[in-house]
Amino acid sequence: VEREWWRWIVETVLDKLPESQTANIERHAFFEVLFESYRKGTAWSLYPETQQVLSALRDRGMAMGVVSNFDSRLLNILAELEIDHVFEAIIHSGAVGFRKPHPTIFSEAVRQLGAEKECCLHVGDDPVADGRGARDAGLQVFELDRQSTDLLGLLTTLDGEA
Repeated sequence: VEREWWRWIVETVLDKLPESQTANIERHAFFEVLFESYRKGTAWSLYPETQQVLSALRDRGMAMGVVSNFDSRLLNILAELEIDHVFEAIIHSGAVGFRKPHPTIFSEAVRQLGAEKECCLHVGDDPVADGRGARDAGLQVFELDRQSTDLLGLLTTLDGEA
């Protein structure tokens, strides 16, 4: 299902381009290369402070999870970025069948972490999918806005609550 959804996205984008730009594209082969390229960690990058913040959170004994509107390729991506080992739960919409901001995807993360939702903090950069979604599921929220804060701001916020 996830593969077909992405195929639909790629086809929709190609259909919007002028035929002069797409006439020589063999669409099936193009999609396969594109889909597989986004399975690799090299297609993605971590923010510079990511490793430091993950280590600091781990040192504080916090259980961590990922909640993503991605698909099963996420597992390989996190492994290739060498951060999969820090997460006790990795939840993606492709497996759960619900996308953020639906509360079910957040509830699944809480369940897999074995936590109480009131004790969970969701860190995200989308005010609707992350912010509203997590709040609707009963979680606390740290909204990451790259223009005004970074992940180090999360540590500052947590230190202020201690």
